[in-house]
Amino acid sequence: MKLLNFPIGTSDFEKIRLSDAEYVDKTQWIAEILQDKKEVLLFPRPRRFGKTLNLSMLKYFFDLRRDSKHLFKNLMIEKLPEFAHVNRYPVIHLTLKDVKADTYESAITKIGMVIAKVYTEHAYLLESTILDVDAREYFAAVKGVRATKEQLETSLYDLSDWLHAYHQTKTVILMDEYDSPVHAAYTEGYYEQLIGFMRSFMGSAFKDNSHLFKGVITGILRVSKEGMFSGLNNIDVYSLLSDKYAQYFGFTQEEVDVLLEKTGQPDNRQMIRDWYNGFKFGTCEIYNPWSLINYFSKGGEPNVYWVNTSSNDLVKDILAEGAGSLKSEFEALMRGESISQLIDEFVTLPELRNQANMAFSLLVFSGYLKIMSKERIGTRYRCQICIPNREIQELFEGLFSAFFNTKTYSMDQYSALLTSLVTGDIVLFEELLQDYLLATFSYYDVTEKEPERFYHGFVLGLLVSLQNTHWVKSNKESGYGRYDVLIIPKDQTQYPLGTMIEFKVVRKPEGLDQGIEIAFQQIEDQKYRVELEALGISKIQTLAIVFCGKQMKLAVK
Repeated sequence: MKLLNFPIGTSDFEKIRLSDAEYVDKTQWIAEILQDKKEVLLFPRPRRFGKTLNLSMLKYFFDLRRDSKHLFKNLMIEKLPEFAHVNRYPVIHLTLKDVKADTYESAITKIGMVIAKVYTEHAYLLESTILDVDAREYFAAVKGVRATKEQLETSLYDLSDWLHAYHQTKTVILMDEYDSPVHAAYTEGYYEQLIGFMRSFMGSAFKDNSHLFKGVITGILRVSKEGMFSGLNNIDVYSLLSDKYAQYFGFTQEEVDVLLEKTGQPDNRQMIRDWYNGFKFGTCEIYNPWSLINYFSKGGEPNVYWVNTSSNDLVKDILAEGAGSLKSEFEALMRGESISQLIDEFVTLPELRNQANMAFSLLVFSGYLKIMSKERIGTRYRCQICIPNREIQELFEGLFSAFFNTKTYSMDQYSALLTSLVTGDIVLFEELLQDYLLATFSYYDVTEKEPERFYHGFVLGLLVSLQNTHWVKSNKESGYGRYDVLIIPKDQTQYPLGTMIEFKVVRKPEGLDQGIEIAFQQIEDQKYRVELEALGISKIQTLAIVFCGKQMKLAVK
């Protein structure tokens, strides 16, 4: 296999073009942006799908203070009439990707530092006659990171005004990862404060700005319900549900086929599809570009690349806090099935914990789930969604397994816990389960508020870790009711024992024995054993497990 020189970690268009690095040509995007009637375009896409590189490409193309024609030699845009726009506009280019702060005040300071860098790039305005005395003081305050919050709110508008006056042509504003500060604000608890600032900051730059030629914004989510783009009638949003511009973020099948030919491995096409394809932007099939450039640069061995490039904190929150309400859906997804969900393009972060569709919407737009088909229903879409590929599957398996991997409870102990369960060593299983409950009580918060969360997470872990040897089902109909957990061996010669588990939660320790009786009576009355018996499984163990805070009691029949 021939290795390709992809500049991993480099998102500067000039550096890539001046080196001998591989570049997948996305320059036709420039022509389509210029053809678009809207002044402001928002492109929400998952992380590491080329947003930063694309904005860098726009910067080098539009910036009138550069001579960048040579960077586009032999690329698609050079052949199109829109190439006449090269190096014709002043450019304001900024990224908010690193604005992640513990407090609102710190976030404003970090945004001020970003704006200061932008002002420094245009410090030549201080030598012009464009700025009067007050404007010079204001410019110097922003450049010196001394600006007030109110000055920062209008800083992009004011700079575009001065650039327009100085260069006698309107300004291009390019903003990367606009929603990164919003995610941090949500996680750290100052969400409403920051939204108020961002509404003024974004509005002044992009709403009714007579000095603006084009505005291009990228991020992960479309969060306009919070009013950040309130009243912007000059903006179009092209999410991954849109057909237009779909091919410009990530790699298309045709582009991947070219790379496979270059490296002499066209026979690996299906393997590459299994690992890194599966995304669908509009009706266009898209590959994860970050994973592919790592694959083509590191010997051609498939591995997990994309899922290790961030903390996945929001995903962990969704899985940990929503383990109960999302349990059955994630069980189906982990079995390779698709599920039907209402997907909302307007992701409202405060609603993540209260609305399942909002949690699934975030997972879709963040790149963790794939839309297979969609039907518009009002402002939302009824979608069939699934896990897109093997790389994401492994991420979820790792996250679910991590529920059982604490400082005091190792994966070896968890493996022994599962082995003892499916082999019928219930004495050891009870001992290990009690140890785990004690070790992880604070994380699962087995309290009066949500006592079911512990065993919902437990079921998800069973599903992941036993899926090679067993089918794990839960909350399915059998007999006259719905059982909690059913563990069915795939090969009865290797694992002859079928297992049924019924969970109960009681509020007082003295209710543990009664909980056991109720659980067994329910199993008997509802004929839960029917499904196992119908499969010809003769060896069946039935477990009743009752929880009361950190205490538990287990019985088997």
